[in-house]
Parts: sequence; C-alpha cells; structure tokens
Amino acid sequence: MNKQNIIINESVMRQLVEAGYTKEQSVLAIQATNLFGDCENLNQYLSIAKSNYQELYQMVHAQDQTNQSFTRSQQQQTAPTYYNMENSTKRKTRIPSIPVGLVNIGNLCYFNSLLQLMLNNPIFVKTIFDYKVQYSNDKFDNFLSTLQKLFANLLISNSIYYDASEVIQFMWWDSKDIKLVGHQQDFRELCELFLSKVDQSLQEKEQPSPQNQFNLNVNDFFKSQILKQQFVLTNERDTYQIFILANLSYGNIYNTLYHEYGQQKLTTIPENLFFQISRYSYNRNTQNMIKSTQDFNLHSEIYVDFIMQDIHQVHNIFQRFNGTINGSQQINLDSQKVSKYIASFNDIIEYYSLIQNEIMVQQLTLDQDILKIQQQSSEYQNRRGDYQWLNQQLSQFCFKKYYLHSIVIHLGNANQGHYFIYIYNFSKKQWFQYNDSIVETISESEVMRLSKNNAYIVTYVSEQQRQLIRQQEDIVELIQQNDLSNELYENLELLQMIPQNLFKEIYQQNLNLTI
Repeated sequence: MNKQNIIINESVMRQLVEAGYTKEQSVLAIQATNLFGDCENLNQYLSIAKSNYQELYQMVHAQDQTNQSFTRSQQQQTAPTYYNMENSTKRKTRIPSIPVGLVNIGNLCYFNSLLQLMLNNPIFVKTIFDYKVQYSNDKFDNFLSTLQKLFANLLISNSIYYDASEVIQFMWWDSKDIKLVGHQQDFRELCELFLSKVDQSLQEKEQPSPQNQFNLNVNDFFKSQILKQQFVLTNERDTYQIFILANLSYGNIYNTLYHEYGQQKLTTIPENLFFQISRYSYNRNTQNMIKSTQDFNLHSEIYVDFIMQDIHQVHNIFQRFNGTINGSQQINLDSQKVSKYIASFNDIIEYYSLIQNEIMVQQLTLDQDILKIQQQSSEYQNRRGDYQWLNQQLSQFCFKKYYLHSIVIHLGNANQGHYFIYIYNFSKKQWFQYNDSIVETISESEVMRLSKNNAYIVTYVSEQQRQLIRQQEDIVELIQQNDLSNELYENLELLQMIPQNLFKEIYQQNLNLTI
C-alpha cells in the first residue's frame, strides 16, 4: 500500500491559515507529516510547529537531506497518493453506561490504550487532579493540566469520544520525543516514558530543580512515592522494574511468577502488576522481527505470596500443576488423538471436492468445524480445571491475591498492527473493549479467545486497589445515570477532585451536545 502524502496547494494552505496557523507553520507541519508519519498525524505536527517551530524545523531539514536521494529514487518507482483534508468528525451524545472513547490520532492507538488504563487507576487519577494548575505556560504545567482535562472529559463528558492530541503535544519535550510521533512504538516503552514524564512534571512543579535528572535506570526509579507504590517492583538486589517479562515458554501467568521469582524473591510489589508477554523475537534467517501467536493462558485471580517469600509446599504444587506428577499427560494424549481425527477429514473433503459433490463437502466441513469447537472447549475446560486446582492449593498457604484487570491486545505483525485494550469493570462484572473511539461491552469468552494468542500486556491489581477501582466505577455509573449538576458536584468526592472550572466547561459542553 502506498503511503499517503499531503500535497501543498492553495486550498490546503487556505484551510490551515483559516484554522489559525501561519504559512510557515503549515508548510513545516506538512513536511514533517510526509517525512515521519502519515496524513492522520498532521494535527500533531501542526501543534508542534506552533509551540516548538525551531526544533521541528531542524529535525525536518536534517532528515530531508539524509533521505533526499532515496526519496528521488522512490518517486521514480511509485507515485504517492494524496490525502484530501476535510473535517468529517462530529461530536454526538454517547450511550449511558458506555465509557467515553478516544480518537485515534495517527498511529497512536497504543497511547489511547494506555490512557484508558490510567483512567481506571483511582490513585493515579487522584494524583493528577490533586495537582494545582499554575497557568505558568511551561511544559510541566501544560502537560499536567491537559491530563486533568483529559481525565475530566473521560469521566463526565457525554461525548462519544475525546481528542487527546493536547496531551500528546505537551508530552513531547525534545527532538527524541518528537520522533516518536507517528511511529508504531512499543507499549512498554511508551508506558515507562509516560510515567516518567508525570513523575518529572510533579517533582519539577513541587520542588523545582534544574539539576534533577530523570532516568528510568536510576535506583529510585520514580521520585514520587505514590508512583512507586502503584507500579514499581523491587527485588532482593535493590533493582527496580515496572514490567514482569512473561516468556511464551512459561505458558501462563502462574508459571511466569514461579520461574521468574522462584529463586530471587521480590522485596516489594506494587498495587498494579504489569506483565509483558514476549511475543516478538529476531529471526536471523530473515533478519526481521517476527511475532508469535503461541498460546499463553491468563488467570482471573492469582496468589502472589510465593514471589516474596519461600513457601516450601509451592514447588511440589507447581510440579503437579505442570503435569510432572500424576496423570495430566493422558489429557494431552487424548487431545492428540482428537487432532489426528479432525485432520483425517481433510483427505475425505478433498476427495468429494474432486468428484464435485458439494453437499458432502459442506456436510463434512461442518462436522469438522463442530469437532474443532468441541476440542477447543474441552481443552479450555481442562486448563480451567487445572488452574482452579492450583489456586485452591495455593490458597492454603498464600493470602495475597491479585485480580486480572486489563489486557492490551496487539493485532498484526512485528512491524505494524493495531492496539486496543480490554478493561474489566469489577462493579458490573463486565469486560469492556476500548478500541479508540469505539467502546463496547464484550463477553469474557471472547476476551479470553482473542487474548490467548494476541495478548501483549496484562495487568493485575491488588485487593485494596480493586476496592478503590470499584468505588470509582460506582461513582462514574452514578454520574452517567444522572445529569451533571452543582448538587451532584457538591456531594460526590470524585467530582470534587475535578477543578471547578473544568467541571463547568464540560457541563456546558454536555448541554450543547446533540444526539
């Protein structure tokens, strides 16, 4: 597929000038879009051109000189298609009880997933709302104030979706950050960058110090104690991390914890556990990154005491769980027999295809599909039974329980694709799918079906965190079922956290929205 470029002509320039941009800003933004991103990234580069013209100018022209000869040769081979800019978006009223979505700004669907995840962390939301905006027009104040506006809109707006481009604009502080715009980046890298920006902004505004250096590899990781308690794991060697790497060979979350921390225990664990499933690897033969869709099973609840202390019974329990004790191998043998039986249908179907007996082909194909579904259901129930047995065994010695909260899905290959997130609503006992501007309910069976082969990031929350999330969910539901009012504002703590000027602004927007 050819990349879409924006052509600079009189019509395009007139639209941008009327929108409040100078000709110089418009030209530079279009050049950056064509060099680094796609047509959907234009709004981001317009914002950067307006606020940080010189730095973007240097980036564009340095890259342009580097790629000049390559671009000429490409133009001789393929003619680019051009994008006709027109505003076709229109705000509408969302359905009650369905959360607000986020517009996909270019290739930043993974950022939308991260923002929705952070919104569902009440402690993080409170930390952002507790910040007193200073209107100092510096990068730290701008970033935190736009985050406040984002969260307020996602919580109480009646719009179907919100545009988070302002947050993105004020998150990019230097040229290396700007290069991230419009490129498919890793969710883990983005999450760590985002949290470090929040940490730095809070510290700079509370205790300004030009000497402060923020690096994700320093021993204290975050300056903010709240962020540490929420996200950072510490091991016996006093090293820090946010993400637990889940190797596909482990097969499931419990084995990941057992193998990663069986020997070297953790000394502290946060309220949120983040797992990154290692689906990407480098293929030396093709010299490319490849993505694996190998099965990886998630558990709805996990006990985690054994990753912080030695519990001698745990080793034997995991041996039995993984089939090295007793008769789990029989299940695998039966499954193999069924697989061979299903495969045997292929030769018969091929025979009837050759003699053009369509009725038999359809019947046999249907029978084969039914067998496949039955096999998958049986395997799922067996795994579910094993997991339930493991949980029951661990509950005799463990007491610290965490709950599955969200799953980030990546569809596509290692070089390109699309992210969206499933988030569990504990109050409603219901999964929601946040796919950019489209938010909808989804069954647990469908969540697990797609997650088995495509889950990339998985998060669990502690019992204490789960209770706080439920409280926020209940309040949000109350807000969604009632019209915003001053009376509601005065009686709900969550609303009171929202700065009054923001509340009034969104309240007025809700009045102006049409169905």
